[in-house]
Amino acid sequence: MEHSLKNKYNRLKVLSDPNAAGFYKKYGFKVISQKQSSITGRLLPEMELILS
Repeated sequence: MEHSLKNKYNRLKVLSDPNAAGFYKKYGFKVISQKQSSITGRLLPEMELILS
């Protein structure tokens, strides 16, 4: 996070484990899409935090 702010990034994206999505949501991340996992039938939430 510090690196992102120092380098003036305007957003962070994370490909989360489904069980960790609640952790990221607590810090303001929002789910923007779902990506297929290497495990058949499992979707991973792609999450984003706007830093502006």
